[in-house]
Amino acid sequence: MSMLLNSCANNSKQDKESSIDVIEANLPNIDKKDAIVIIQQEVDSVKYEKVETEEKAISKPTSKESPEKIENLVVDKKTGSNPKTGLAPKILFEQTTHDFGRIVQGEQILHEFIFTNRGKSPLVIKNAEASCGCTRPIYPFVPIEPGKQGTILVQFNSKGRLGRQAPKIDVISNASKKIVSLHMVGEVVTPEFGKDPKDSINN
Repeated sequence: MSMLLNSCANNSKQDKESSIDVIEANLPNIDKKDAIVIIQQEVDSVKYEKVETEEKAISKPTSKESPEKIENLVVDKKTGSNPKTGLAPKILFEQTTHDFGRIVQGEQILHEFIFTNRGKSPLVIKNAEASCGCTRPIYPFVPIEPGKQGTILVQFNSKGRLGRQAPKIDVISNASKKIVSLHMVGEVVTPEFGKDPKDSINN
């Protein structure tokens, strides 16, 4: 009987009379008015169940992927970086400026800028560019794992230079901050002028 009522409830308006005939034929003791009431109740019931089902489908989560799996999907497998800032490598230098004091023209200065990867994925130094030919940076060619340290070795050659110096080195990486600038500052004097040993910091 339940299947019979469901079939009648799913019929369109134009088929209601035939649905009534079906009910009367199978249930001869039921009045025509009662048959109409039964059909309407079943129609309302079907509509309610359909709306409830659609609402559940809308509220159902669209993905069951775990946070770890989603995180792995957005990691760049080639560079080890992640476009999400919170997961990207972060480069942090102990200092970004080195003052080498006063030196005599022709002297060379070597200094290591130490940095740490404070991010959550490997840090890759892509390049280090100096603002002039007097300065040569050397950077690591292997990825720096999270929590590990690395160095940018900078060589400053004062040959042909004179006066106040401030060459800049741009370190380019896959970190959340793509470019970090380092500075070597100091003064170059002629041999005749000499230098004050107290002003010289060679490392």
